[in-house]
Amino acid sequence: MRQTRNRFYLYSISVFTLFGICLSVFYTYNLWKTDKGYIESTYNILLNTKESRIKEIINNAIKVVDQQRQIAEKEYKDRFDIVAGTVRAGPGNVDAAVWAKELAAKYSFCSFHVWDAKSGKLLFTTEKSPAASPADFSRELKNRAFSDIVEIDNHSIGIYISKDVIESEVTAIIRKLFHSYVLDSEGYIWVNKVLDYNGGEGYGVRLIHPNLIETEGQRLSTETKDLMGNLPYLEELNGIKKEGEVLFTYYFKKKNTDAVTHKMSYAKLYPDFDWIIATGVHLDDIENFVKRENERINNGIWDRLIHLSLVMFAFIAIMAVCMFYLERHYTQNSQKQYTRVRKEYKELESIAFKDPLTKLYNRRGIESYLNASFQVFQKNKDPLCVIMGDIDNFKSINDRYGHDVGDETLVAVSKVIQSALRNTDVACRWGGEEFLIALPAASPETAMAIAERIRAGIAAKRVEHKGIFISVTCSFGVSMFYEEDKGYAPSISRADRALYQSKKNGKNKVTLCKETE
Repeated sequence: MRQTRNRFYLYSISVFTLFGICLSVFYTYNLWKTDKGYIESTYNILLNTKESRIKEIINNAIKVVDQQRQIAEKEYKDRFDIVAGTVRAGPGNVDAAVWAKELAAKYSFCSFHVWDAKSGKLLFTTEKSPAASPADFSRELKNRAFSDIVEIDNHSIGIYISKDVIESEVTAIIRKLFHSYVLDSEGYIWVNKVLDYNGGEGYGVRLIHPNLIETEGQRLSTETKDLMGNLPYLEELNGIKKEGEVLFTYYFKKKNTDAVTHKMSYAKLYPDFDWIIATGVHLDDIENFVKRENERINNGIWDRLIHLSLVMFAFIAIMAVCMFYLERHYTQNSQKQYTRVRKEYKELESIAFKDPLTKLYNRRGIESYLNASFQVFQKNKDPLCVIMGDIDNFKSINDRYGHDVGDETLVAVSKVIQSALRNTDVACRWGGEEFLIALPAASPETAMAIAERIRAGIAAKRVEHKGIFISVTCSFGVSMFYEEDKGYAPSISRADRALYQSKKNGKNKVTLCKETE
């Protein structure tokens, strides 16, 4: 019974411990999940804020570029009108070619062609690849901002201002502006001009870059990789070709430092000049925030786990102490009950409850003991097992060797029984060659083990008579108190049936009866 209670306590503590661990893990996981959601949400908010900010910067920058382009176009249109007016006024007495050369020197922002109207011969040009004829000149308008042909004094004079002139003017203005801008977190705006939308080596040129001024004017390649092996220029060009704008990340050097960090950039095409105008923000501040928050969460999780573990172990310790004291109190009460029973029994011994031959208790003594024990069993449910034993072939011993030898056999068997019992066990001579043994606080397994020990001891015993050693064996039946019993008698009946079964199965055996009445 004590082993059963110990197992119950062990299982109970194990279940509570497992429940506490599961509860702690579930609670900690939910806290971790909530904190992770907070970090992810905050990260996305910060990232979206940065994204919105750089898009706003580029859209404003494009407005500035477009405004400067319009101003430059108006200024050059006015200048072109002046040049065209001068050409229409005529060269006077000066040779048209010489006069055009003088105009080209004065108005260097204009390109001039002079053809002889009769022969179509080109007399003067400022271009390396001039138009062969006025007709060709009129057809070639691709890269011209303003263009006109003036027919005067048998000459055709073609004048125009290239878009490159206006772009160069705007580039100079924008370069100064973008170099002077002070953006958030040391940000800046840069401009790349696309020369070939198919990409490859020299697909573009870097026009403006406040962080790498020394590289302005350098050709760019879509094969250039960042420190992580990405192809940022290729990704930028593909996005521009597809959507006219692109948001992407790569690794780049921070301004005024040698540190290289993760960077998010937004680029947008200004198609009038084939400019890719872009800006970016380094993400190290957000990533450092995420890192700090993750460290805080991880430390917090460990703190919570430690705290929960301490609380759980404290609870288990308190529960174990309570169970220990309850078990101790229960055991003490049980011992008191058995002490009282044995005390009463000792008092009854004075009324000759012992068998005079075997010195074991007689039937009246054991019945009194069993009656008191059954009352204790009904109250505390402490088990009690009974063993019924019978000497095999005892009648033949009496018949062959006489009753004196029979008595010696009974005494020898009694001594073996008494030596095999525990201090709390009680044995009696039930009648004739039968013995009854009461085992308080014993499980059926314990009772079977004790009965087997007695059986083996008796089988090994030899009774000597006039130089002859007589072998003796016993058969046993084992039973126990059941809650359905109305007294101790049913347990004796079951033990007797088990004894009969041992006799039937060949004698010198132990049989357990598990049946109730």
